[in-house]
Amino acid sequence: MKQKLSFFGFEDEPFRLTPDADFYYPSSTHEKTIRLLNYFLEDGDGFAMLIGAPGTGKTTLLRKFLEEMPDDWEFALIVTSMLSPSELMRLILTDLGIKDVSGDLARNLKIFQDHIIELAEKRKKLLLIIDEAQSLPVESLEQIRLLSNIEFKDKKPLQIILSGQPELEKMVESQITQLNHRITVRCYLEHLNRKETEEYIMFRMAKANGSVKVEKNALDKLYKITDGIPRLINSVMKRALVMAYSESRKYITKDDIDKAAQSLGLKREKDALKIVALGIAFAIIVAIVVFVVLRY
Repeated sequence: MKQKLSFFGFEDEPFRLTPDADFYYPSSTHEKTIRLLNYFLEDGDGFAMLIGAPGTGKTTLLRKFLEEMPDDWEFALIVTSMLSPSELMRLILTDLGIKDVSGDLARNLKIFQDHIIELAEKRKKLLLIIDEAQSLPVESLEQIRLLSNIEFKDKKPLQIILSGQPELEKMVESQITQLNHRITVRCYLEHLNRKETEEYIMFRMAKANGSVKVEKNALDKLYKITDGIPRLINSVMKRALVMAYSESRKYITKDDIDKAAQSLGLKREKDALKIVALGIAFAIIVAIVVFVVLRY
């Protein structure tokens, strides 16, 4: 890996797949979301919801957002799996650095409440972020809603951001009506457009203190295959760099992108979707023709 990076002049991996706030790219949709989340903090009430398809950069954005939190805020960032209410509360307390964590849910709720009240007395607030919240059972999301009932002198010392994939919003709307009504800010991360896709690649290369020429038709192909999803862009570009390195080239071609996408199974997936779409279109045309023939 080091040989590959030094060959291209990189000091770091430009297309790493793990979330990294240092590589946050300020696209129009990401910057709009940051502004909405800052408004949410200033508003001081309710829940915020951040929705985005897998790979659109929700976790990276949240970490960038937390880097710029005011000093009068404490925060906990929880990346969830299938956690029960009791497991979730233990994880929250542990993330806050609280050592006196119990196996009893009621006791942990009391510890959590006391911690928030102590912050409020110091004129501080707590921001709780639940990432990948679509993985939580309904009863755990309901437990999070109940946490928001904590008050101090008629003010809410706790604010909560739920981040997840589109099914999170559907689940909350259909199964947890009271929580849905408390969401005051909703943010939707969109895909990058063609121009932003190119800028994103150049931005990440510059962050890694290097630069590799990517031919225009290669960029066009990359955008078509990835649909502007940052994680997919990273995956394809990471492999494309390997293709170029294997041939001692310091530029990326359309063929590199094709081979990289194929190795990841992305091209086959796109082709399969295209075949399905054509099949549906053909079936509709046949049905229309049959209808017309039978009618006349």
